Formats: sequence, structure tokens, C-alpha cells
Amino acid sequence: MKKLYTIIIFFIFIISSSIAQNGIIRGTVIEDATGEPLFGVTVVVKGTTNGGVTDFDGKFEIKTAPGTYDIQASFVSFSPITVSGVTVNTGDVTVIDQIRLKEDVQQLEEVVITAEAVKTTEQALLTIKKKSVNVLDGISAATFKQVGASDAASAVTKVPGVSVQGGKYVFVRGLGDRYTKTVLNGLEIPGLDPDRNTLQLDIFPTNVLDNIIVLKSFTADLPADFTGGIVNVETKDFPDEKTMNISVGVGINPDFHFQDNYTDYEGGNTDFLGFDDGTRQLPFSGDTEFLQAGAAPNLDESQVLTDLTRQFNPTFGTSRGTSNPNFNLSFSAGDQFTKDKYTIGYNAAVTYRNQTTFYDSAENYSIWLKNSADPSITELEQDRSRRGVEGTNNVLLGGLGGIAIKTNRSKYQLTALHVQNGESVANVYDEINIIRNDNRSTRDVLAYGERALTNVLLSGEHYLDRNKLTIEWKLSPTFSRVDDLDVRLVPFTRSEEGALDIERSEGGSPVRLWRFLDEQNYTGRIDFTKEFEFNGLDSKLKFGASETFKQRDFSITNFDFVIIDEDNVTLNGDPNALLSDENIFVGLDTDDDGFVDVRRGTAVQPDALDLSNTFEGSINNFAAYISGELPISEKLKTILGVRVEYYVQRYTGGDQDFFNSNGAQGNFLDDEKVIESVKPFPTASFIYGYNENSNLRFSYSRTIARPSFKEQSIAQIVDPISGTTFIGGIQFDPDTGERTDLVETDINNIDLRWETFFKRGQTVAISGFFKTFQNPLEIEVFNAQEPDAFTARNNGDAIVFGAELEVRKNFDFVSPALEDFAINLNASYIESRLDISEQERVGRQGQAREGEIIDDTRQLQGQSPYLINVGLTYGNFDKGWDTGLFYNVQGPALAVVGTGITPDLFNVPFNDLRFSIKKSFGAELQSSLRFRISNILNDRIETRFESFGSQDRISSSRAPGQTYSLSYSYSFN
Repeated sequence: MKKLYTIIIFFIFIISSSIAQNGIIRGTVIEDATGEPLFGVTVVVKGTTNGGVTDFDGKFEIKTAPGTYDIQASFVSFSPITVSGVTVNTGDVTVIDQIRLKEDVQQLEEVVITAEAVKTTEQALLTIKKKSVNVLDGISAATFKQVGASDAASAVTKVPGVSVQGGKYVFVRGLGDRYTKTVLNGLEIPGLDPDRNTLQLDIFPTNVLDNIIVLKSFTADLPADFTGGIVNVETKDFPDEKTMNISVGVGINPDFHFQDNYTDYEGGNTDFLGFDDGTRQLPFSGDTEFLQAGAAPNLDESQVLTDLTRQFNPTFGTSRGTSNPNFNLSFSAGDQFTKDKYTIGYNAAVTYRNQTTFYDSAENYSIWLKNSADPSITELEQDRSRRGVEGTNNVLLGGLGGIAIKTNRSKYQLTALHVQNGESVANVYDEINIIRNDNRSTRDVLAYGERALTNVLLSGEHYLDRNKLTIEWKLSPTFSRVDDLDVRLVPFTRSEEGALDIERSEGGSPVRLWRFLDEQNYTGRIDFTKEFEFNGLDSKLKFGASETFKQRDFSITNFDFVIIDEDNVTLNGDPNALLSDENIFVGLDTDDDGFVDVRRGTAVQPDALDLSNTFEGSINNFAAYISGELPISEKLKTILGVRVEYYVQRYTGGDQDFFNSNGAQGNFLDDEKVIESVKPFPTASFIYGYNENSNLRFSYSRTIARPSFKEQSIAQIVDPISGTTFIGGIQFDPDTGERTDLVETDINNIDLRWETFFKRGQTVAISGFFKTFQNPLEIEVFNAQEPDAFTARNNGDAIVFGAELEVRKNFDFVSPALEDFAINLNASYIESRLDISEQERVGRQGQAREGEIIDDTRQLQGQSPYLINVGLTYGNFDKGWDTGLFYNVQGPALAVVGTGITPDLFNVPFNDLRFSIKKSFGAELQSSLRFRISNILNDRIETRFESFGSQDRISSSRAPGQTYSLSYSYSFN
């Protein structure tokens, strides 16, 4: 009863606060020179004693009657500042984003500004960039509103040097996923794709974000496994005012939507929520011993096989229907209130997105090879053609909630995030194997991928010694699951006359498989920051430690549907007829004509697990660091630090030979260390501020790249969509049995940068960078006999160097009337050179064409040679207009390194031109409409094979078409 009484009183307090007759003024006071919050500043309603004092975040709150006031902020050794014309309404919160105090020990003259002059935090972000020890860029919460970005992925495109692939994954400086890292509130969490280093950003609505910071240089307090950049997404803890927003949108692509030949299949009742309702779960446990590949059942077992076969869903093929348009919906809310000595803030958000894509003529990893017999033939010859239709429905449902409590000296935050993603795929491919066996087939592929991510963050900040000593700690567990449920494939062999048959000797048997990946990630860190004076100037010493533990379990359950005593089966080309009652084999002692039953797909074991591709892995990474920020003079600052990481990666799993022989042959690793290293990562930076608005920066750092769980394995993982296989990088010599593991990539980074800053967050910067890679990890073709199998390998050492131009500038230098027009440009030119190994040289020389000279170097896999990211924008916040034209392109990056007769595979540059226009309206611009067009140039997404003297040959190709989107949002503030 006492607890219930307390809860009732708590809610009465919230309600009474919301209907109070007074209004509230909230704001932040920062130091103009550093951009950092000021603690202990007195802020009052001028002419009264009504006021408050800023806390360690520089925040203050004043409750007062409705009216228009002048607010005065004063602090010892700083010029007082008065903000005039601050309007307070009944029950409302008036926010003053930034009050910037300037140090003036001589005159202490008061500065008077109007309330309209402090409506943006971009100037604060500009100051942070100028004074930061890192090369960084970013976008603040205030800018989210001005540009109308609805999620973090669309917001980060406004940051120079950043490109977004697939609408969700961030690349920095043209470097691929392996060298870019995304973190949430400073802590690493796995994404919905666990084999990526980056977290997809479209799951975060901007209404719950404080800012997005892109760090382009390394300091000792950051994780060492990044080279291009770290993208830090920071959620709000204390919203300055009560917010409640809802947004709804629809997108139509004429090539994708309202097509009556859209490929689909019947799924579960909860597919629209991003998870399966049980329809696709395993029909039985699979613990029957005689479910063995190639085994013939005895008389007693045959009926059991019949019963098990009938438990499978009989749907094997696609159906045709009409595709729906894209739809999205989001809701967010947040507020803060004060109770006694506590300030309590909360945030909550729900996001829903349903997207449909349909390619009626997609090419999916067609293979072109060199002529192995005649080097005078330079033109590539097609080995496999794989074309067909692809229908995909992708649903994402996400929720985020957080609560924060602030006392006089401490702040605590608890945030929880859950994301649910389901993707249903229905494809039909026509495949021709030309060189190897001239086999022609048609394959129906049905797949459903279910992904779930749950993250919890508990953090605390403590400010001691008048903010001279700061202690921050964070604990964050993350649980992720990626399940491929009931993937179905039926291969029909096509005769020269066009007849379709299931022929085991040509196309193989029909297949059903389930794959399960569970990963747990536990991260914790603690940081200490001590401010002091060195050489009479403000200095900092920062030190701390962190630990990350990851555990991954991966398993595959695989079944073949065996054709009994038949050379081929016709079924009139209908895959759904395969498991009809009359076709299921019913017993050895009957005259029934049934011909199909279910068997184990691979290794002989008393269960249905494909143990040769089942593995467990773990990673433990303990790190400690120390870093000092020491000014040598007023203009020259140096940052020296070192980070040490103790990294251990373990693996448990065996190969197919081991399980097929019951351990008599083959290889098996039992919780064995596949990587163990203790490495220092030094960093040194020098910043020379030769005037108030310009810096010259030089930095050196050492970072690292490490293989993923999948790469450091002996598993063979088939992708039924592309027909390719990924083979783990742990290899065994067939003669000696000696094991070869992948090793870490050590990277040295040198950066030189000149930057100058202008008002309203404008900047111009020119950078040069040089990087060395020792033992870089690359994706390449496994061997000459398997052009559709890939692996990860450490190849020869490499260097990367280049230049970068960044411009964020409005056009007021042309005319003051053009102040609202701006350009946001990043252009990079990058040269990469990898010294090829002797093994690669021999392989390339052996299949060289006549007249071809094999160089000692080639392009580094995954590195684009150039990057252009430009946007022309118009934004007038007062009038509610925001519009922009944005263009992005990355140069052709080496996607897969070729081997033998298989040439190199490159990503074709995708010219992405987008247009967006937004109009806000209403008395306080609470409503807004946004219209977008994507892929205005109607470009294609393609990969191509390149070889000396040959025309480039397309391997994969899809036409994403143009999408027209309209969204409406409303703020209940």
C-alpha cells in the first residue's frame, strides 16, 4: 500500500507540474573559447532575485510567471551577458540553447543579445571541432530539426567525408566496413548484421539523439580497431523541453510497387511485425539416427521417414501477387522535471518500417573466366549465367527508452534498445553452367531471415573538485540473434527442349535448411579526467580501462529431399507438387509409387545438425590507456597517449572429414586460441592554432583490424541467394596437417590537416593522409577450381595515401541575400598499393594473357580510389523551408581478389543523386511535409569482372529505379 501511495503521489506531481500556472526557462551556459559547459554560473531574471545556478552540464532552470523578460548570466572573470526578449508562456518551457560567456578580466563589460541570437547549437559544435584533440565533424540536435532528418542515417549524410551505403551503413574516407566503426554512446554494440563493423543507423530516430560525432583520427581513449573513422551516436538524457512527435510516410517506386508479377510466398501471421510466428520453425527435433545422407532405410524405419517428410510445409515455390508500397511510422516523446534535488529526464521512441523491393531482371553473381588453354584469347568467357526475379519484403520494428537522473554532482542514465527485423525473400533464377558441365537449371529459392538486437546501457558521471576531476563509467550488455528459417531450394534441370526435371546427378536434390546465430556482447569501461595547469595553461590527463567479451554460437540444420529409385522427376515444373501426398514415399513393402523422403543433408550424426559448419567463438578484449593534453604555448597544443589491448579470440569447431569419420580423420579445434596478442597503440597529435579561427594539425597513430568470427573459422557457409560459399580462413596443410590462422592487420596512420572555421558551423579543410598496412585482410576467390567460393586471407603489405577537401559554406560571401544557400562538399582522392605475395604473383603469371605485364602491386581490396559527396541546400528555419540536392559516388573498389583463371571483381561506381524538400507550417512550425526523390539518375548497382585486354563483364546487376517518398510529421510541443 505504501508503494502504491508513493506511485500515486509521483504521478500527481507530474500532472500538477504540467498544468502549473508558471512557465519555465531552461538553458545552457558554455565557455565561448572552449565550447565546454560552465559550472556555477548565476543566471537570474534581470531586476529580480529569481534565478538559479548552472550544474556540471552548464544547465539551469528558472520558474517564473508568464511574460517577457531579460535573462542575465554572470560568472567571475567573465563578461556578464544579458539575453533580452525571452518570452514565457503558461505551462510552457522556453529554451535558450546556448549562452556563451567570454573571458574578460580587464573590462568586465556586459554584453546584450536578443533571444533570437541563441537558437542553434551549431556554433557550440564548431567550437568543439576547433578545440578537439581529434579530427572530428558532426551534426547536432538543433541541425536535425533544421534539415528535417528523420533518422540518424539521413542526418549523417550532412557530415563531410561520410557516405552512407544501402541507406544505413556509414563509410568514412572511402574505406570499407572493416575500417569504419559505429558505436552507441561511446560503447561498441553488434549490429543486425553481426559480420559488419558498423551498426546500421536508420534504426535511430533523430528525436531521441543529442548529436552524431564522426571522429577521423585516433586517440588513446578510443577502441583501436578503426582506421577510417568512428561514428558515435549519442542519445539524449535530459530533453530541454517536453517533446512528442509522430511521423508517417509512404514511398512508391514504379519499378517495385503495384507490380502484379511480384514474387512472394505464404509466410506467418506476424511477418508484418518482423518476426516469424512459428510457421517456419523446425517441424521436428531431427534426432533420428537414420536421417543420414545417402543411407537407405530399413523396413521399420521407412514409415517413420514418411511421417517425418509429411511434417514439412509443402510449399517449395514462389507465388505471384501485387507488391505493396513502402511504409514507415515513428513516434517519440521526452521530457524532464525536477523533484527536490533531483532532475529526472526520459526519452522513448518507436520506429516501424516496411519496405518492398522487386527486380524482374536481376543478375546474381554470373561468373566470367579467362581461357585456361589459350593465353592469346584475352576476352573473358562466361562460365555461369544466373538471372531471374527477386522479391523481398523487409520489416523493421524498433523501440528505444531511456531515463536519466541528475544530482548536484552526479548523473545516471539507463537506456534500453530493441530492434526486430524480418526479411522474406522469394526468388526464381535461371542458371546456366557453360564451361564446366553445360548444365541448365531453374531454381526457386525461398528464404526468411529473422534478426533481433537488444541493448541495455547503464552509465554514470561524477564531478568532483569543482569539475576538475570527472569519473565516467558505462556497462552495456547486448544480445543479438540472426536466424535463417526454413530456407527452401528446388533445382529443376532444363533440357535443350525446355523440359524441367529434378535430376540428382545434374542439379542436386531439393534442400531445406535452418541456420541459427546467437551472440552475447558485454562491454564495460571507466574513464578518469583530471584538469590541471601546465606551463600556466589549462591541461588534461585522461586514463581508464575497458573490457569487451563476445560469445557467438552458430549452427546449421540441413535436410535433403531424396528421390527414391528415380533418375529424374518432372512434376510439370511445379516445385510445390514435390511434397504432395501422392509423391511421398510410403514404405518398402507397398506398391505405392511415391518417390521422395527426407534425409540428413550432410555429416552422419545422430541429429540433424550440420556439425561441420557449426562453431562456437569467443573474443575477450581488455584495454587500458593514458593520454595527456599538454599545451606548449597559447597556440601550440600536444596530445600524447598510449593504449594497450590484450586480445584473445577462441574457436570451437571441426571440418567435414572429422565428423564423417567420427574423429578418425580431419581437424577439430576445442576452445582453442586462434588469436592472442598484447599490443600497444601509441598516438601523438600536435595542434597549432595560428589564429582564432584556424588550425594546423599533425598526428600519428597506430591502429588495427581483426578478422571476424566467420573469417577466423573452418566453416563453409553457403548463401542460397547468390549461390556462393564463404570458406573460413583457418586452413590446414593436407600433407603436414599444419594449421594456418589469419593474423591481425597492423596499421600506421599519419595525418596532416589545415582547417579554418566561420560562423554558423561553416568550415573549410584540406587534409593529407598516409597509411601503412601490415598483413591486410582481404576477401578473395578460394581457388581456381571454385570461382563461386570466397575466403579471407592475409596478403602482402600495403600503403594508402591521399588528399581530402572539405567545404561547408553558405553563399553570403557572394551576397547577403544568399545566406540561406549553402554547399556541403567532400572530395577525396586515394591511392592504394598492395605488394602482391609470391603465391599471388605465380598464380597471376600462370594465367597472364599475351602482352600482359604482371605488376608488383595492385589496388587494396575494399579501398575506393576517389569519393565525392556534395550537397547544395537551402534552409530557412524561420520560414520553415529546407531543401537540398545531394550527390554521392565512390570510385571502383576491388570487391573480391581473383585467383588463377578467375579475374578480379570490382564494385561499379553508383551515382546517387537525391532531392529533398521540406515545408514546416503552423503557428510554431509544428507540422511538416517532406518530399524526396532517390536515384534521380536512375543508375544501377553492379559488380563487374575486369581482365587485361577484355571488355568488362557484369557479374551482378540490379536496377533500384527511382523512389518517390512523402512523409508528414507533427510535433505536439
